[in-house]
Parts: sequence; C-alpha cells; structure tokens
Amino acid sequence: MANKDLTAITRYELIEVVIPITATREVEFPTTSNLQNDTDQKIIVKDIEVFPNYAQTGSIRTSGTANLPVAEIPKASLVLYYQGGEWARYIPLAKLIYTMPPALIASPFQQERVAFDMLQEVAFDKCKIVFNTAPATLPYVIAIGITYIKLVPNTSL
Repeated sequence: MANKDLTAITRYELIEVVIPITATREVEFPTTSNLQNDTDQKIIVKDIEVFPNYAQTGSIRTSGTANLPVAEIPKASLVLYYQGGEWARYIPLAKLIYTMPPALIASPFQQERVAFDMLQEVAFDKCKIVFNTAPATLPYVIAIGITYIKLVPNTSL
C-alpha cells in the first residue's frame, strides 16, 4: 500500500491473552484481525495498557474468566514482535498499568505512560507474555488495551 491517499483512523482494541491452567513460561497473543497489517490496512501502535482485576474483574470477550490477579503482576512481562523481530523485550506488565488501585489494594501502577513511538509492523500473533516463575494454577486473562492508528486507502473523491 503506497503512503499517498491514505486516511488515518484512530482505534482501540481490547485483546485478552488467556493464561490457561497448563501455562508454562510463555503465552502467545491470540490472532486479532483488526490489528494485522495487510494490503488493505497499515497499523501503527500508539499506546499499550494492561488492566488488572481491580480495574476489570473478568473477561469481557470470552467466558467471564477472572482477570489478571494483582499477585501475578510481578511475574509477567510483555515481549513485542515488530519489524521482523523481538525488539521490545521483557517490559514488566507493572510498567503498563495506568489505573490507580482503590484504597487498601497494594498494586503497582504508573502515572506516566510508556512511550511506544508509533510502532509499525507489529505482528501481534507473535507477541507474548513471558513469566519469570510459573503462573497461578487457576486460569485467568490478561486484558491488554491497544490504541492504534489504522491507515486505509482514501476512498473519498
């Protein structure tokens, strides 16, 4: 797709990475067609955020499985695959939580967002969550919000 005659549309997509009971050290992202680069669209990632269970108690997209427990946050990191390789590796999930926890819940969060500098050619189906120790033995999801720009051919005359 040539860069001329493109329309930029800002979008948001919630991805849920399911952490099954049998999870080992790495869990890949699900395939998300809205975030795939192809001949009809180019995706540029502006922001990534993670929602622990105090911000979203359960899965919205699947079966209502519990969301990321606070105790699991220190175990998990994000690996981003873009421009043909794992160029952003082991970003602690704690660095991507921007929702302040309610009183009496001790949980990490950031007041300033991580700068992703308009990442291009992200292959979300090759991105993954990596654990430094085995995750909990109960299934849960990690809700990850992606703010992105979708470039599509300009169809207006």
